[in-house]
Amino acid sequence: MPNRQLDHQEVMSKRPVVKLEVEIILVLDQLIFQENIAGICRVANSMGVKEVWLVAEQKLIQSKNFRSISRLNSKSIALRTFDSDHKIYEEINHVKKNSYKVVALEFTDKSDSIVKWNPSGKIILIAGSERHGISQELLDISDQAVHIPMLGDVSSLNVNQAVSIALYEIRRNQLIS
Repeated sequence: MPNRQLDHQEVMSKRPVVKLEVEIILVLDQLIFQENIAGICRVANSMGVKEVWLVAEQKLIQSKNFRSISRLNSKSIALRTFDSDHKIYEEINHVKKNSYKVVALEFTDKSDSIVKWNPSGKIILIAGSERHGISQELLDISDQAVHIPMLGDVSSLNVNQAVSIALYEIRRNQLIS
C-alpha cells in the first residue's frame, strides 16, 4: 500500500510532546533579504524558538510576501524588531545577565563543530548577514561559536539553511537524550 500524505490537522496531531529544555532566542544580525528572514522565522516557529530579534522596518514584516513565507500568526513566536544594531547589542547584554549563553553560528578560529555541541538551558543563537556573517561586535560578546562542517567546495551555507540545521541539531539532541 502506498503512503498517503497527511493533511495539516493530521500532521499537527502527530507532533511529539516534548518539554523544551533549551530556550532559544534567535538573533538575526544584519540580514537584508526578506525571503531569508521569512524562511528563518518559519523554521524558528517549527522548532520552538521563543523569540526572533532583528533590525527591520515594520513594513518588511507586515508585507503579504513575508507573512506568506513565514507563516507567522497570533499563535506564533514573538518577533521583536529593533531600529538599530546597537539596540540589539544592548538587549543581548541585558538578557545575558539572566543566565543566557550567547552562541554565534559562525566559522571562527575557535568555533566548535555543531555536531559535538550539546546546548542546554537558555541560549541566544546569533546568525549573521548573507554577505559578511556576524559582526565583530556580536562575536566579541559571544560565549561560544559553533560551525557546520563543510564537505564540499563551499565555505558556507545560505543563512536560512544554516539556521535550519542549527535549530534542528538543538532539538534533535534534545529528542535523543
